[in-house]
Amino acid sequence: MSDDEDIRSGLERTVAEYQMVSQQKAAITAQANELRNTLEHLKSQDENRPVFQQVGPILVEVEDVALLLGELTESLEKIAVHETRLGVREGELKSTYEQAVKQFEDA
Repeated sequence: MSDDEDIRSGLERTVAEYQMVSQQKAAITAQANELRNTLEHLKSQDENRPVFQQVGPILVEVEDVALLLGELTESLEKIAVHETRLGVREGELKSTYEQAVKQFEDA
């Protein structure tokens, strides 16, 4: 395999991984935003009104809203950590990609 082919192959792998990480980050960001909005609405919900949670195809009344808030907050924290890690990896891959493109152009 020639140096050009090695560079091209590395570049293709980097692009594929970068696209995958970017898609995962977009999906995780959407989940985090949805959880943030849910938490905002739950916190502003009138205590005298019932809250429902989807379980499979049905809605079930929530018995303990405080417990639900805690569970959602914990989920958001875990997702936020994952989102940050994906952002770091995305940045690393972008840098690797830019270096590989420069190397390919110089070859």
